[in-house]
Amino acid sequence: MSHPLPPSHRTPLGFQLRDAQTRDQLVLQVCQQCETVQYPPRNVCVNCLDNDLNWQPVSAEGKVLASNQLHSSVEEYYQEGIPFELASVKLNAGPVVLACNSIDATAGDQVRVLGEQDEHGNLLLRALKP
Repeated sequence: MSHPLPPSHRTPLGFQLRDAQTRDQLVLQVCQQCETVQYPPRNVCVNCLDNDLNWQPVSAEGKVLASNQLHSSVEEYYQEGIPFELASVKLNAGPVVLACNSIDATAGDQVRVLGEQDEHGNLLLRALKP
């Protein structure tokens, strides 16, 4: 039995986000003009529209805003893992990220968000208890 392949439609910025991650740090774009942390990755700063955005480690700590389960997906690759726990996390660094939630975190819980790659090299942001 063959397993479905992950979706192949990734942007160059998506590949940069994946490649920037380290094992124990969250690395996101930071505007060199106004220091606004960017997520999702962008070509220009969401705050000041400057295009000098560097990838650098940021605080991975944050608070869960909401959590839920994904019960369906149009992508065959993701259907094996359903239901899939998700959490929206407001990072102390500023942006809100959508992360895999394998720890049953609920709104108000403090978590640490780190990037990890699946077996196909795709980036997953994962919410972990600190």
